[in-house]
Amino acid sequence: MKLSRNEFTCKRRVKMPPLSYVNSKKGKPMLQHNGFLYYNEKTIDDTTFWKCIKYKSKLGRCAGRVTSKNKEVDIRTDHNHAGDMADAEARTVLQAIRKRSTGS
Repeated sequence: MKLSRNEFTCKRRVKMPPLSYVNSKKGKPMLQHNGFLYYNEKTIDDTTFWKCIKYKSKLGRCAGRVTSKNKEVDIRTDHNHAGDMADAEARTVLQAIRKRSTGS
């Protein structure tokens, strides 16, 4: 059975609890989803386009992309590497430590 593009996209849309974000070292928001981290590529109207942080990796450019809109994540392109839950969790912990140390 062959799926049309619209049917395929709908099957890949994921409703989640509030989206999980962490700040980059430069203080910009990054999206965490399924062990992958994304940085904001652009925002058009109320849709945000996210690009995998390993897009510029020396080990191979990852084409992983998602969009977020109304608390839903739509997976646009798959990754060429495994997700790293430990890295995502470490960034969350480091962000909490930084926030506590600055008192904000």
